Amino acid sequence: MQTPEYTPSYCLNNRSATVICRRCQDVCPTKALSLPQPGACHLDSGSCCRCGHCIRACPTLALDFPRTPYRQVAVKMSRHKISSVVCRHFTETPDCVQVECLGVLDPPLLLSMQACGQPLQLATGKCGDCRCEDKASMLEHLENLLTELDLEYQPWVPQAQEPSHQQSPAGGPAVSRRSLFGWLGNRQQSEAPPQLAEAPPASPLANEDAFRLKRALFNRFVEGSNPGAVKLFPSENFAMVVSQGACRQCHLCVRICPAGALEWQKGESGAQLTFDARWCLACHKCQLCPAKNLSLQPLNSQEYCLDHRRILAVFPESRECIECGDLHSNDAERCRVCEKIEENRRRLLEPWL
Repeated sequence: MQTPEYTPSYCLNNRSATVICRRCQDVCPTKALSLPQPGACHLDSGSCCRCGHCIRACPTLALDFPRTPYRQVAVKMSRHKISSVVCRHFTETPDCVQVECLGVLDPPLLLSMQACGQPLQLATGKCGDCRCEDKASMLEHLENLLTELDLEYQPWVPQAQEPSHQQSPAGGPAVSRRSLFGWLGNRQQSEAPPQLAEAPPASPLANEDAFRLKRALFNRFVEGSNPGAVKLFPSENFAMVVSQGACRQCHLCVRICPAGALEWQKGESGAQLTFDARWCLACHKCQLCPAKNLSLQPLNSQEYCLDHRRILAVFPESRECIECGDLHSNDAERCRVCEKIEENRRRLLEPWL
């Protein structure tokens, strides 16, 4: 039985003093996941129902199915322009993207399917037989995603055995999300999507770092869309970081940001603390700022598409630290962080000097 595998180096809790992210644990319907300490994740395989909720919730793919990984699903959609998805219960559907469970589908994958230019189809015909204890909640969550993303789907219940390879009729009427999930438990036959054509060149997503894969997939869709087309920016994964004007140029936020959304740069007016909302994972690590300078606010589509890069602080008179090379406005040769490290080193060695 395939259960999610955990990669500590991708986890937002890795190298943290405390567990700051519990998204996977919070969405697990069977409480099979626990996070006993930073960088550790315990999965009870006997309780796991393979719903994929934890993979959907994890922004960095620290959890993923080994046999049907998220990257493989995303690349197959991109290369073959497939917009028909089935779960593990449909074993004879070679012309579709197969996932362990529809619960793994998240905004990046749904938007990627929509970008294929074909009718979007989800096979829910086997959900009634699934051992997942939270089927209704999963389908409701998926329905809400479709609603917020303003995506229309055609109902599709493929045959589990001896699937048809005839082409679906073009131009069929789209139905509402609520009508789609009314098909739960329906066993009617329907036509399968067309067979795959010769595969085009590999998708650039194949080389994207797993830590940034989900956001890269989402950004690729958003960059070519109308700024008002995507309204879904849930606060658990997206945020706009704002400054309270109390920056001390200690660089702590930049050093602990796991996604590289915060960065110090040289500008015409001096050293600048910049923020790029396209890569922020809303992990809240930057709020460990000793000056309490940074806070997180909700993010809308207009900001994400047109105003995602902002300058949070500017220090006109800056120099490079002789130890780490970071820009700082301290009068000394070292930045405040390196100065503190040197001070602690001298204090520890003082008895032996």
